[in-house]
Amino acid sequence: MSITLSRVLKIKNKLAGEVKDLKNKIMSKNVILVGKNTNLEITTNKYNVHKMYEELKNKKSKLVNLKIIINDANREIIHNIFTISELKDTLKFISSLDIKEGVLSRSSYIDTDPQEYFSQIDDNERDKIKKELENQIDLIQEEIDQYNHNTIIDIEPKDFE
Repeated sequence: MSITLSRVLKIKNKLAGEVKDLKNKIMSKNVILVGKNTNLEITTNKYNVHKMYEELKNKKSKLVNLKIIINDANREIIHNIFTISELKDTLKFISSLDIKEGVLSRSSYIDTDPQEYFSQIDDNERDKIKKELENQIDLIQEEIDQYNHNTIIDIEPKDFE
């Protein structure tokens, strides 16, 4: 069956979510508090961690295979994928950049005298940089989205359920 790369990515995200859910279930159901009213046989049958772990391994194997298919399909746009990742990282960094300026009191037990601060990149420049990064990200994301919608992959979706 032929489906778009966009659909393959949705299948991968769904499968990754199922893996995460299984891991959480295993973490929360592995240890059972035993009390006088605890029926271990019923509890372990309802939440069979060994069975869930086998299912987890199976889903992870499918996820690996799906990621390989996606990686192969993305070779043509790998530059865009890495570029957008770095642009998003830079945007996060710039957004968190300290831009305090002027005379401010420090909240410290040792030094309570006001201190003067100067930002080399002020809030206006930071906002300008952020806008430029956001515009670059939007342009590249549009290219990636078009590629994902136009690229056809031959896989059986049911093989990854």
